[in-house]
Amino acid sequence: MTCLPRFALGTVRSGCCGRLMLWALLESLSRRGISTQLFHSRACFPRNDGAMAITGLRPRHLDSWLMRPDLCREFFRHGSRCGELSLVEGFFQPADQTTDDQQHGGGLSALCDWLDLPRLAIIDASQLGLCRLPPRPANVDGLLLDRLSGREDFFRQQTTLQSLWGIPVLGGLPEAPALREAARHLAPGDEPPRELTDALGDLLAANIRIDRIRQIAESRPAEPKQSRPAEPKQQSRPVEPTRHVRHDRPMLHPRCCRNIRVAVAFDEAFHDYFPDTLDLLETIGAEVVDFSPLHDESLPPSIDLVYFGGGHPERFAAELSSNHCMTMALQCHLHQGRRMYAEGGGLAYLCRYLELPSGELVPMIGALPAVARRNAMPQTPQPLTATLRRDSWLGKQGSQIRGYLNSAWIIEPVGQLSSLAAEPQRQYDLVEHRGTIGSRIHVNFAAQSELLRHLSLVGRPPTDRPGSMGSEAQIRLSDR
Repeated sequence: MTCLPRFALGTVRSGCCGRLMLWALLESLSRRGISTQLFHSRACFPRNDGAMAITGLRPRHLDSWLMRPDLCREFFRHGSRCGELSLVEGFFQPADQTTDDQQHGGGLSALCDWLDLPRLAIIDASQLGLCRLPPRPANVDGLLLDRLSGREDFFRQQTTLQSLWGIPVLGGLPEAPALREAARHLAPGDEPPRELTDALGDLLAANIRIDRIRQIAESRPAEPKQSRPAEPKQQSRPVEPTRHVRHDRPMLHPRCCRNIRVAVAFDEAFHDYFPDTLDLLETIGAEVVDFSPLHDESLPPSIDLVYFGGGHPERFAAELSSNHCMTMALQCHLHQGRRMYAEGGGLAYLCRYLELPSGELVPMIGALPAVARRNAMPQTPQPLTATLRRDSWLGKQGSQIRGYLNSAWIIEPVGQLSSLAAEPQRQYDLVEHRGTIGSRIHVNFAAQSELLRHLSLVGRPPTDRPGSMGSEAQIRLSDR
């Protein structure tokens, strides 16, 4: 029987963090020569991403709040071609929590149903006791124990849980306070150092049953509901923030947005993008090229739209500010009537000034009359829906934009900065000024086809903008 090896890994208690177990498991799989493609269960970016450093594959994103089941299945199958095994991480919500809950966003339980995923649950062993076991996790195929006090604790908990719950315990990770402290002190956007992931892999190696985990991953048919036939494997889009390394991308036949060129900022300062959005821009005929605001002195030629994702420009504020050639190139791009779109750190870069923690104001591009300052107490990305209060090149009045709020940046206007959001509380979450749109909302355009169509038509002459894309230009990954 053919199969698409896959499983879900998640915590079962709200507030528990499973990232060290995730990193340790990815390291263990890598040591066994198993190439693993990670999927996040929410379309937002984690504080620290260790998957790229361990697996060499850029994580992808699914979201039961943002995407329809058929779209999730298609994105999952498309992304799964990059690795031998696919792992979807997240939090197993309670049964009474709906999949489209505005308060919580996407969750892992719905994805397990939609994608027919076996489930491995992370249990915090430090909270277990003979007289206070939590409720038995439902529909779970295996357990991984975190925060063990030692090897003896692993065997004791393994015996207890397997006898009382009837669920196999497949591995365990000790408390390792020094490693957890090192992980806690990682700055936002930092990848864990190899010394940390190596040490986590060493600790998990003593108690992990990789062969059994692989059997569970291979236990389901390759065709989840309504999946399409398998397609030839293609090179995934690597978006590692390194410079002077160009990667081949699949050549696609021009479709609805031929002759549109999109410049995407990729370097150490800007690197948070949804791979499916970039893949779909190419699928519908846009030419996507990368450039570096840090290292380049000009934009690629004949650019219609410049796209800035999230990142950490505050770490490179002096270098970005001193790259006067790039500043002039971006300003000239706007003066020619062309467009720029930016999210999160990209939004901060396009403001007039970026305020450092010291209070120093560093000049930035100035496309938006505002000061961007880093939020000293950012929250976990929260799902939200914003409504466009008027027509713009991003969409028509009344269109809804769904995504996750990046509260890491606070935007303070210093001029006439126009809000695109109809909701008063979203005033500076989505802003526009003379051809530039900036957003504190991370938007996965691939999951919102109307927004992607508007984005892909930027720069086309009005006579070339059809009211309907037609059947040939349907935005589907299966057209690749």
